[in-house]
Amino acid sequence: MQFNLGNKILMCFLLVIMATGCAGREYPGTDSDDAEIQTSKSDPWEQYNRTIYKFNDKLDKYALKPVAKTYRKITPRPVETAISNFFDNLKQPLNIVNSLLQGKINYAGISAGRFVINTSIGILGFFDVADKLDIPNHDEDFGQTLAGWGVPSGPYVVLPLFGPRYLRHSAGMVPDFILSSYYSIGDGSTRYGLLAANIIQLRAQFLDIDDLVALQLDPYVFVRESYLQLRAADLRDMKGSLGTGNEFNDEFQDDFEETDKADM
Repeated sequence: MQFNLGNKILMCFLLVIMATGCAGREYPGTDSDDAEIQTSKSDPWEQYNRTIYKFNDKLDKYALKPVAKTYRKITPRPVETAISNFFDNLKQPLNIVNSLLQGKINYAGISAGRFVINTSIGILGFFDVADKLDIPNHDEDFGQTLAGWGVPSGPYVVLPLFGPRYLRHSAGMVPDFILSSYYSIGDGSTRYGLLAANIIQLRAQFLDIDDLVALQLDPYVFVRESYLQLRAADLRDMKGSLGTGNEFNDEFQDDFEETDKADM
């Protein structure tokens, strides 16, 4: 089922309102140093999240993972790398827009440079020529943009099919899709065919960590904490880009400050 542009924009606003509605609550990075208390604040919907996690795990086990393993088996590694490069290149327009919305003019310019070089010299992005030229890649999404605008993270939530997110990160998914290269593709079958191919190649990239997850006493907690740390790393460069200190107080900010002092 496809929605018109007006309905998609309405969904964006509704999701943003949902994320903003959590502004009165405290989440990780608050005054409490108790890890269990912070975890309960970040994951107040744990019972629901565990249910969805189990559903996603079963779906992955019996549907997505076998397809990803077949893809990995029949695809030569250089071809797999080229396909991954192609989809990374498709994200650059989204990176450009979100960088501009976050006030990261330099990041926007770098992403624009990567997109032009890889799309032209790199043959639609199948070859990462920009990387050979030491042009870095910066992944930016609308969830990060909302963080820069001061929207609180909201609670941790596991979405059906999409997996772990902060509520704010979830709110950014619809704008990200609208701003993505996929949305500009007029033919629906081509658009969703590319999306499916991207999901499969992304899942193939994570096959190597499946054994690590399986070794955990509680895989749900391992996945949750891994997401929280990765998301914190994504958001670390936001401090100072759209305001300072009191204007932007994102999750794990205090933890990173302590880490920086320890490294000095």
